[in-house]
Amino acid sequence: MHNEPFSAVFETFLESVAQKNYKIFCAFFLKREPFRFISANGDEITDAYEFIENHRSWFESEAGYFKYTILDIHSTGELGVGTLRAEFKHEDNHQNAIHFDLYISCMFKRLENQWILIHDQNTLLKDHST
Repeated sequence: MHNEPFSAVFETFLESVAQKNYKIFCAFFLKREPFRFISANGDEITDAYEFIENHRSWFESEAGYFKYTILDIHSTGELGVGTLRAEFKHEDNHQNAIHFDLYISCMFKRLENQWILIHDQNTLLKDHST
């Protein structure tokens, strides 16, 4: 991930979510680096460790899926931004189905020769909760 173009790095990040690879997913965060997540319902998380922990159940579960289509990728030497449309299905802690169609925008910053996720904003397109 160190010398790859940002587009390949962004794809690796998304595949870590889709394939539920927790180790690769966690490699995109530095806990000391400023971070902001804005969920589709407007909730905000500003701590990378809290964000990682809030997503742990996704990686530990065999159920659910994350399908995506990359819409845009832009990068400079220091910043990379990717936008995607995603379909996400999962079960909450009470085994209730959660199903969202989302636009997701992610911003990465190049630090210490690696790309770190610093901003993740989700916009709900439809709620298919069943």
